This record gives sequence, structure tokens and C-alpha cells, in this order.
Amino acid sequence: MAAYCKRLVNHGIGLREEGQFQIENAETIHERRTGKLQRQKEHNEAVERYRQQTLKMFTNKNAKTT
Repeated sequence: MAAYCKRLVNHGIGLREEGQFQIENAETIHERRTGKLQRQKEHNEAVERYRQQTLKMFTNKNAKTT
């Protein structure tokens, strides 16, 4: 139970004095999660650009040698 509560607190969810759950810093958590998604999207786009460039260079190199 302690580990579960710790996990909840780390995700911005806490317990009120009455024992009911409440969301704390929901906006910060949302920004953190959407920022992570944005960084992942940018990373994937960079990987795809690099893949396309590498493929283009390889294709051009083979076209010149044949």
C-alpha cells in the first residue's frame, strides 16, 4: 500500500485528510507528459530524416558506380 501511495504522489495524485483522492498540479503533469510526447515525435522525425538521407546517399552512390 505504501508503494502504491508513493506512486500516486509521484504522479501528482494525493490523499485528502478524509481519505479521498485529489489531483495536485494536474496542469504541470499534463505539460510534462505532452512535452515528452512532443520530444518523442521530434526524435522520430529526426530518425526518419536521417534514414531518408542515408538511403538517398546510398542510392546516389550506387547509381554513379553502375
